[in-house]
Amino acid sequence: MLLELFITFTYLGFSSFGGGFVLLSLIESQIVSKLHWINHEQFVMAVAAGQMSPGPVAIAGSFTGFLVGYNHYHTIPMAILCAFLAWIGTSISTPVCMTILIKVYNKINDAALADRISLYVTPVVIGIILYLGVKMGAESITVWQQILIAFIAFILTWTKKLDIAVTIISAGVIGYFLL
Repeated sequence: MLLELFITFTYLGFSSFGGGFVLLSLIESQIVSKLHWINHEQFVMAVAAGQMSPGPVAIAGSFTGFLVGYNHYHTIPMAILCAFLAWIGTSISTPVCMTILIKVYNKINDAALADRISLYVTPVVIGIILYLGVKMGAESITVWQQILIAFIAFILTWTKKLDIAVTIISAGVIGYFLL
């Protein structure tokens, strides 16, 4: 199980082109839907825990590893080991990819090519992030108060440029008292 967990999270780390939120979509798809190592509620809890801390995607990935380890081994030390393996697995791709990209960039050194590539990659990344948001929302928002909180948070963040950390903390406090 430990090797499979490490390999799975390493694969996810190397597959997450487009940033951390794409990684969350991949984790949800692989760990929840395909492998059934944790359930959807546990995944949402991992994402929520990550969003309330620095380095949200790394924390969410590590917390997911922790939950997988605890569900499988039923001990905290093994859950911590699984969290560490998930963190290493998702993080190892960064130095490897950066090294390769620097070598390739030094050879190509063509900004026009990079602009053309990002012109088509960016919409795909946005689509993947929207997919995860809609899927998590549809499966997690179950009462009208949650819909109201989500709508108000969206409007305030969009129109008032409210800091996201303030929005998340405020929504948590309001949700605690309303729900």
